[in-house]
Amino acid sequence: MRLLLSAVLTFCLTAVSKDRCNCPQAPPGESTHWGGNMGVVFKETATYEAVRGVVLIGDDPASDVLIEIFNEPDYLLFGYPKHQELQKRQRRIAACKTGDDGRFCFPNVSKGKYEIRASIDSGFDVTHVWVQIDPQSSRAKKADIKVPIWAGT
Repeated sequence: MRLLLSAVLTFCLTAVSKDRCNCPQAPPGESTHWGGNMGVVFKETATYEAVRGVVLIGDDPASDVLIEIFNEPDYLLFGYPKHQELQKRQRRIAACKTGDDGRFCFPNVSKGKYEIRASIDSGFDVTHVWVQIDPQSSRAKKADIKVPIWAGT
């Protein structure tokens, strides 16, 4: 069953089966591709059951996107200098590369707040998503996160 919710700039959620994700581990040493002119930040207000979703360029799934999960995402919510102070505490906890279907998943992420960071090679802006995860909550959304990527201008 698919549930489609629309939101600004194609940032929406869809209920999709958990077993449809094949996101191979990122190569050792690969890190965020800072190729665009800016970063795009979204703050999800709902709590989600798991970190899984799809990356989109327009309406199309984006392949070969580096998806990183970081702890300590609160730096995204503040300006300088607090932004820099909080970001120093942050650590990457997992990373994968999307396949042809643009999907990503991190099945063993425990309850907490996280940053999902999506980046491609040069020419595209980095997308940051602040999200709360609680696999045990009956109110947590059982939905995929759709992460938009834009060409840098």
